[in-house]
Parts: sequence; C-alpha cells; structure tokens
Amino acid sequence: MHDLYAASSDIVADYRRTHALADDVMANPFDFIGRGDLFLDLLDWHKTFPKVWGILGWHIQLYHTHMMTVPPEPRREEGKRLGWHQDSGSVYVVPGSHLRNELQFPKGDESEPVDAVALGVPAGSAIIFDRRLWHARGRNHSTSTRIALYYGYSYRWLKPRDDMTVDQLLNRCDPIRRQLLGDSVNGNHSFTSPQEEDVLLRAWISEHVGEDAVVP
Repeated sequence: MHDLYAASSDIVADYRRTHALADDVMANPFDFIGRGDLFLDLLDWHKTFPKVWGILGWHIQLYHTHMMTVPPEPRREEGKRLGWHQDSGSVYVVPGSHLRNELQFPKGDESEPVDAVALGVPAGSAIIFDRRLWHARGRNHSTSTRIALYYGYSYRWLKPRDDMTVDQLLNRCDPIRRQLLGDSVNGNHSFTSPQEEDVLLRAWISEHVGEDAVVP
C-alpha cells in the first residue's frame, strides 16, 4: 500500500510540474496504467477483477484510468454543494440514480440530495460502481492528500477514453492482460466479432469457474 501511494505521488508531482499546479490544487492525471508495474498488477487484481467480469462478462477491456488527487481543503468549502455528476470519487453517491438522467436538489439552499450517501472506506479499499451513477467526490478535511485510482472497464467494441499508451507493456503481459489493454490477434474486426484467441478471458472463466459462468 505504501509503495502504491509513493508511486502515485511521483506521478502527481510530475503532473503538477508539467501543468504548473500548486500543491494545494487538485490534480487529475489520466492514462497512468503504463507508469509502473504496481498499476498494471491492479488491472486484474484477484479480489476485484472477478467482480468486473462477473458483471460485464468476458468481452471486455480497460478503457480509462484516472488518478484523482485531493489535497486538504479549507473548511470554508463546507457550505458549497458537491459537484454531482455522472461519468466513467472518498465518494458520495445517490443509490439507484443510474436509472434517471436528472438529479433533484432541495430548493433554496446548497443542500445535497436527500438520499445521498457518503462512502467512508479504509485506505486501500475498492469501490465498484456503474459510471451512470450520480456521484461526487467528498471533501478532504484531513491533513493528508487523498489519492484515488480509477480503472474503467468497458466492452471491447467501445473506443477507449484515454490515449492508452500501453504498447511498451504488451510483450511482457499474458494473453488476458493483453486483451484488457486493447491488443487483438485478428485486427479490428475482433472487437465486434472476436475469435477464441482474441479473448482468452472467456476460456479462463470456462476452465476455472465453469461454462455456466461464461456470460454471452
């Protein structure tokens, strides 16, 4: 955990220098997956990745990585409403809100939605959510900078959101990681009509979990 925080902090420090950002300003580097083996290992982490393919199936890829860095914030921000949105962060969420395209706020003040829930979890925890869920980052009133790593998974026929600079990783990845990083044995056609060798995750699920677990 300490090594991962240190590696993330190095990326953030480089991002701040490149974009001339002060230490007390949020920093949000994208496409960090190729910046170290610690990040690559989380791509198919044994405690989280089965939940991903359990939801989405085997025809998937990584389409987005995002590192949200929130320095300690002044208490004067307390009266300002959180930045609620839908997209692809500690986090507040509105349960069930992925089923509607608008979010209702109390009138006449800056209150949060009445059904908003704060997700308070220990450092190192993983939160899995649908990108359509209305959510907002919580405020950081601690004395430490908070860093959250986002791994966005999607179906392989969707265009990645990031530049995905991962070519340097492919020659030392197993076939499943290569699939997740956007590699294809049979070219672009395989993203809509994959052959067995394009999506080795399917065979792995069938062998280790059972054919019943292979969602079409």
